[in-house]
Amino acid sequence: MFKKMILVIGIMLCSAMKLSPVCFAAEAEAPDSTLDSYAAEIGDRLSEAIDDDTKETMRENGVTGSDISDLGADTVIGAAVRELADSLRAPLTVLAKLTALLIITAAARSLAPSGGLASSFSFVTLMGCITIVYSSIYASFAGVCEYLRRLNGFMIAYVPIYASVNAASGGIASGGGYYASALWVCEVIALAADRFIMPFLSVLLAVSFTAAINPEMRFSSAAESMKNAVRITLTALMTMFSGLISIKSFAAAAADNAAARAVRFGAASFVPIIGGSVSEAYSTVQAGVGLIRTSVGTLGISVILFMLISPLVTLISIKLTLECARTIADVLGISEISELLRSAGYAMSAAISTTLCFSMMFLISTAIMMPAAANIGQ
Repeated sequence: MFKKMILVIGIMLCSAMKLSPVCFAAEAEAPDSTLDSYAAEIGDRLSEAIDDDTKETMRENGVTGSDISDLGADTVIGAAVRELADSLRAPLTVLAKLTALLIITAAARSLAPSGGLASSFSFVTLMGCITIVYSSIYASFAGVCEYLRRLNGFMIAYVPIYASVNAASGGIASGGGYYASALWVCEVIALAADRFIMPFLSVLLAVSFTAAINPEMRFSSAAESMKNAVRITLTALMTMFSGLISIKSFAAAAADNAAARAVRFGAASFVPIIGGSVSEAYSTVQAGVGLIRTSVGTLGISVILFMLISPLVTLISIKLTLECARTIADVLGISEISELLRSAGYAMSAAISTTLCFSMMFLISTAIMMPAAANIGQ
């Protein structure tokens, strides 16, 4: 505890020398401009790790660098709506092609005699449907892997900065715990994006197509089982991570809070004459760095949200397209096309779950850390 007190006092004194709080002199300049300059500098450092597409999306919605004053739920929702409007062209084209194919198939079936000709025509129809939907689905899977790589690249730059700012504001233990947990998730994401996500989704899509082409092999249940396995695995992984980060964050914040109170008490009790001023200076510097911590945390959350919008909207639009086409196939009584689209929907659901799971890990960990660290020294 004594060593920790010395370390915290050293950090705060160094910060005090840089931030120049008011309590050291009556004529001292207010620290707001200095705090803003530090926050802007950190924001510029983080902006270097943001990819160009996300920067453009944020710029279109009025979020640049560390300027997040206008950021709100309406900003994110508006960005998602605009992204959905921009990305509807390709899914609507796919839906139009599928609808035309389904209508032609229904008309031909009503005229074609039953037997080998009908069976051959059904096979050709299935292959035509696969040709229409495959390119869009595969492109969305590639988008998921690319998104995970961009997310991993940003978080590798963001996590050390946020953990350092959190430690400078008095949260040494909580910052260290966040750093270790977040970097572990970064390693998992990098490994999954490079080696597992695309092969697994491709196998799941192939199983879905095989189940529709040859119903006697009963692959449809295998595709559904694979989707359920992904959902259960990701749910368990996210639950374990959320519980672990919550316990570590609040336990570490309690320890940091006790250390901060000990530092203030020690400064006020054992420093002669100016002990009270030193204690208040510590609190002032801690509050100032806390503002930077909150700004950096909010910026990190906003970047992840804007980065998530494009791949998530693309996946959801393709999923809705498949569901609409499956409804049309059910109405027209084309069961094999309906089964194909339903099985392809399993692969899309797995991709959506994967994207949301890894994104929410970072969002939840940062969101938990911010209020936990805000109570340090209060």
